[in-house]
Amino acid sequence: MGNAIRKHKKSLFQQSSPYYYINNRKFFKNEEVIWPNPIDDVEIDRLIMEHFVIRHSWKSKNFISPIERELKLGVNVVDIGCGSGTWVLEMASEYPYSTITGVDFSTLFPTEIKPVNSRFLEHNIKTGFPFESESIDFAHQRLVGCGILKQDWEQLIITEYARILKIGGWLEIFEGNTLINPGPNTKRLFDALLAYYESIGIDVKITQKLARYLANNDNFTNIQHQQQTIPIGTWAGRVGELTANNFLSLFDALSSWLLIPLNITLEEFKTLTQIFEKEVNDYHTHWQTERFIAQRCIK
Repeated sequence: MGNAIRKHKKSLFQQSSPYYYINNRKFFKNEEVIWPNPIDDVEIDRLIMEHFVIRHSWKSKNFISPIERELKLGVNVVDIGCGSGTWVLEMASEYPYSTITGVDFSTLFPTEIKPVNSRFLEHNIKTGFPFESESIDFAHQRLVGCGILKQDWEQLIITEYARILKIGGWLEIFEGNTLINPGPNTKRLFDALLAYYESIGIDVKITQKLARYLANNDNFTNIQHQQQTIPIGTWAGRVGELTANNFLSLFDALSSWLLIPLNITLEEFKTLTQIFEKEVNDYHTHWQTERFIAQRCIK
């Protein structure tokens, strides 16, 4: 399956544009950047929807790190892999004395209208983080795991956070985990999504390893972990409906890739997503999400 995906992607990369397009969706074409999801206006809408689902499900919290007082006084905050920039904009509005910086390889984030205490940097984190050592008080990362190679988590990502954080500063990483109570067709779709991510080198089981990676780094202490399930489907009201739409948008965007592990036609895939919409209601399916926090310490 991995060979089939690589062959398909190689043919798309032969186009002269810096981007490639599948089913009118725009993807970034750069082998130095691992990001399988689209980078277009439709994806911006999905990311904004996802943000509000997560915030609502986590009791209106954009973070769980114990840094509220410092944020009110004014500190340096970075959001690595900021996507649409919604988290950055909200944090900048809520904490006007803090400086909030979003970093992403693409420019899905706003470039003009934004709070004066916010800024955005276009940067590929594969080359390291664009900050001085011990310059950041709070580092945040959410759902960037599908853009990080398995071998880079411990040696690059965690190491870079340890470098840029001030002594006493906090790191918070948010990732999605598995589905709870999926029906057979829902599981089939989700497994295909994970299989695609895994085929390009992504660690789809990172939530099982993050606490250990943080503990292995002598620069971190006070490592904590929280979980929150998010309902999928109209059975759970508006939030559940939005969560289902979030997954449907992602499945649709990646349909050309998911057909390979599923070994079905596009028409069969469309039928499968229709079944998904009904099945999550029948099974009361949930999406499990997790937050990991750690404090920078003196070795």
